[in-house]
Amino acid sequence: MLFCIPNLFSPIARAQEKAATITLGTDTAVAGGTAVIPIAFHAQEGVKIKALSVEIPVPDKFLRLQAAGTSLRTEMAGGEVKAEQSSAPEKDGISILQVTVCSQKALPAGVLASLEFRLAEQVGDTSKVALQSSKVIMTTEEGQTLTGVEQRNGEVAISKTPPSFVGCFLFTH
Repeated sequence: MLFCIPNLFSPIARAQEKAATITLGTDTAVAGGTAVIPIAFHAQEGVKIKALSVEIPVPDKFLRLQAAGTSLRTEMAGGEVKAEQSSAPEKDGISILQVTVCSQKALPAGVLASLEFRLAEQVGDTSKVALQSSKVIMTTEEGQTLTGVEQRNGEVAISKTPPSFVGCFLFTH
């Protein structure tokens, strides 16, 4: 019996892949706590990105940006991260988080930045807050805008109970 399995490593399959991927991570936190969401990047071989910009609609009722951190990878490339949260006039209760990562060298694959959010004290029955990038712009080393960017969404899961910590037997005596 002969099975036909498509070759995922063929030039045709690779040509159909997106040139780059931006991924918003996930975290779990309790109401009133802090959630840290990583922003990761990956590009096909030969694609060199020097800057990227991501817009993320954020529900004001649940999340407020506290800080944006630069990863060691980004620092090693001579880069920096900037983030700004501003209200969206066309959508009540939604703010737009604009995150920009730029560097002197090509951005390395992996986690480029982290976003630290403060969760609201009162979240009601909400168990998850989706984080979906609404707009992604990537610029190559040559100054060209990259098309064909795959976007992977993240979320903040809201736990009803705080995490429990297990103590070490030797130190509890």
